[in-house]
Amino acid sequence: MAPFTFTLFAPYNKQAGLRLKNANVRMFGVDILMEKDETDGYFRATVDLADGIFHYQFKIVTKSWFEQEPEPALP
Repeated sequence: MAPFTFTLFAPYNKQAGLRLKNANVRMFGVDILMEKDETDGYFRATVDLADGIFHYQFKIVTKSWFEQEPEPALP
């Protein structure tokens, strides 16, 4: 096993997570809360990984504003 650090740049987000799954195992992934460094805006999580192939996803809640679809015009 060796440590691996996952890094995500998201300076305006308050929270971020990492979902990690071994590609060769039929199981759900593991959710890991990432720690934010306020000085540089990066979230980081260090995990000890065995040899193999892993799939990962970053889970964030965005604070971005999205324009809503306009209401359809009445005939």
